[in-house]
Amino acid sequence: MDDMQLLREYATGGSEQAFTTLVARYLSMVHSVALRHVRDPHQAEEITQAVFVILARKAGALPERTILSGWLFHTARLTAANFVRSETRRARREQEAYMQSRMRENQTNDPWGQMAPLLDEAIASLNENDRNAIVLRFVEGRDFCELGSALGASEDGVRMRVNRALEKLRVFLARRGVALSVVAIAGALSANAVQAAPPALLGSVAAAAAQGTSTTTSTATLIKGTLKLMAWTKLKIAAVTVVGVLLAAGTATVTVKAMRNSHWTANGAGTKFDPALDKLLDHYSQAFQSRDRSARQTASQAIVQFVTKHPPMMAIRPTRLQSSHGGGGSTVWGIQKGAIAAGVMLPQVLRYAYGLDPDVPRYRIIVPPELATARYDYVDTMAQGGKEALQRELKERFGVVGRREMRLVDALALTVKNPDAPGLKRHADADAGGFGSSFGGGRFEFNNRTMTDLANNLSEMLGEAVIDQTGLSGGFDCKLLAAGNSPEDIKQAVLDQLGLELAPMDKQPVEFLVAEKVR
Repeated sequence: MDDMQLLREYATGGSEQAFTTLVARYLSMVHSVALRHVRDPHQAEEITQAVFVILARKAGALPERTILSGWLFHTARLTAANFVRSETRRARREQEAYMQSRMRENQTNDPWGQMAPLLDEAIASLNENDRNAIVLRFVEGRDFCELGSALGASEDGVRMRVNRALEKLRVFLARRGVALSVVAIAGALSANAVQAAPPALLGSVAAAAAQGTSTTTSTATLIKGTLKLMAWTKLKIAAVTVVGVLLAAGTATVTVKAMRNSHWTANGAGTKFDPALDKLLDHYSQAFQSRDRSARQTASQAIVQFVTKHPPMMAIRPTRLQSSHGGGGSTVWGIQKGAIAAGVMLPQVLRYAYGLDPDVPRYRIIVPPELATARYDYVDTMAQGGKEALQRELKERFGVVGRREMRLVDALALTVKNPDAPGLKRHADADAGGFGSSFGGGRFEFNNRTMTDLANNLSEMLGEAVIDQTGLSGGFDCKLLAAGNSPEDIKQAVLDQLGLELAPMDKQPVEFLVAEKVR
């Protein structure tokens, strides 16, 4: 019998033998997912038991075309993630330390050691069809003919799907400092994705799951939490589908109108935000779109003046600022205390909310793909607590939280190659104010900035870590013009014009801010 026949036999006739057969088929896979998350064999056994209890409870509700291995893989990851979230902060720090140590130990010659701590998160980032293809191919070991039958596609079609999914995994891992080829990822998955579960676990899991019971209170709590998480995930998917149908039906105008009528969030005192700022920002948006520099400057001054005189406040909303060519605009106003910005992307909001240095490169702020292009307006003039309030609003209104973590990534060492290069000059008065920088399109200019600032800005331009090893202190001025926008053009210009070399170095620990969806 195939998976769904066995499941229907259990659901309709209560056949424990049919259910035990399913448990035997997928026990090791589920246990492996759990073990990668928690490292503790006893905790992994508890998670495994919870997954199969959930399967037993949902046996009669799963659609006929369900890929059971993919469903179990996804449920195991949700259950394990739920378990980890329920642990103490200390346990989480230990988990992250373990992941980093494994990456350091195996960074040179063990692809599996590098990717294992990130594997389940990487697979979870795929859509359902890609995830099922990866599980069937590398976890179950099916050939492409079997894959085609299971997924309802041709052999060539599923082969292309698997290759695309592997490439997505490669990109996901690379962004987290694990540089592996598609071939290396496929080989490591095939050899290591499933490890044999303890033989004694089969009997206890099958019996508990088939009877719908759990052996401990903690397992029952874990099951309840995972079922809620699954229900919430399903609800989110349904909501997105409804929105898509509404937009396709021609109601986009209604949706936009509803967003335009939405108020800003409450301020620090818990009252509604003054809608006058909405009007000022709308005037600025119109001037921005029309490219009327004078009107834009007038609107900008009005915004700063309003915010400066207004009582302390903190607010955030989806932006309405658009450029004249239809893309998102971006403006940050300087005020004496706090910050105000319009049309900025989520990494810039997170950078401010979590107190990162303004020069921290955007590549070190990782956001969910579906929010990568979202833009916001925000204002914070609270004397204290504004950033914490902004963090709460990001979580409550947009379901986003940030956490800092160290990752080992490829890096470039910034060193002095030619100390007499004309393009880099020590600032005449290092104690004077008026420092700043600008870059883009292969051009770079800064005034009275440190070498650390230069390294951060080069990181932004190149999209990878640059570590200052020049040994130079104090403020510097420079102007740089590269022949093109490519990394090689920029590196060559830095060498020729600034006398500084960017050389590859071993993986370095670099702090990232990772934004996660919590609902």
